[in-house]
Amino acid sequence: MLNTRLNAARRIAEALVPSETDIESALASTSRLIGAIAEARANTNLPISLGQESLAALGTTVTALIDARAAIAAAHAALAKDRVDAGLGAYGMGDVSECPKTASLSIVDDQRSAA
Repeated sequence: MLNTRLNAARRIAEALVPSETDIESALASTSRLIGAIAEARANTNLPISLGQESLAALGTTVTALIDARAAIAAAHAALAKDRVDAGLGAYGMGDVSECPKTASLSIVDDQRSAA
C-alpha cells in the first residue's frame, strides 16, 4: 500500500515540475517577443501606433500566464498538503525546489483585488 502511494506521488511530482517550467518558459519567451516588437519598431523609426494591437494582445497573454503561474504554485502547495495527508510527509518526491507556501499566494490575491 505504501509503495503504491509513493509511486503515485512520484509520478505526480515528475509531471508537476515540467508543468511549472513550461509556464515560466512561456512567460519568458512572450516577454522576449514583446521586447523584440518594441525594439524593432524603434529601430525602424516606424510610427508608435504600429504594433499596438499585437502588444495589447500579448499583454493579455502575459497576464494570463502570470495567473497560470499563480495557479500552478497553488496546485503545488495543495499537492504538498495532499502528500502529507496521504501519509507521505517524510518522503521526498524529487522536486528540485521548495514547495511554495500557501500564504505567499495571498500577495497575488491582494494585488489582484487592488487592480
